[in-house]
Amino acid sequence: FQYDWGRFRSVSSHPVLKTGTRVCRFGAATGTGTGCDDVKSVSACTKYPNPSYTVCGLAMTEGTTGSSNGDSGGPWFYGTSAYGIHSGTNVRDGVARNWFTGSRSALSSMGLTAVTG
Repeated sequence: FQYDWGRFRSVSSHPVLKTGTRVCRFGAATGTGTGCDDVKSVSACTKYPNPSYTVCGLAMTEGTTGSSNGDSGGPWFYGTSAYGIHSGTNVRDGVARNWFTGSRSALSSMGLTAVTG
């Protein structure tokens, strides 16, 4: 996966995503943004405003790392561990937060198995 501009890593693991896990992201529009954050929830819902739709089962971070339009689909990771796929940024409880689909959930929903190494 791409973790910085022109820099790539092989995935070594897909650990179980838990509240409090430290995660970082990379997006095609903003790169790594302002860095990493901690996971606040591993199964939350958010309503994106435009167009209006609700997505559930997403992981939510404590805050935001400065993501923007064009970052969706980018990796959430820590070191060489893969944790998820970026969905977007939205406000919850008055705080802008990042939202992503957990990698285990994404793979399972498509009937896929993780490849590492």
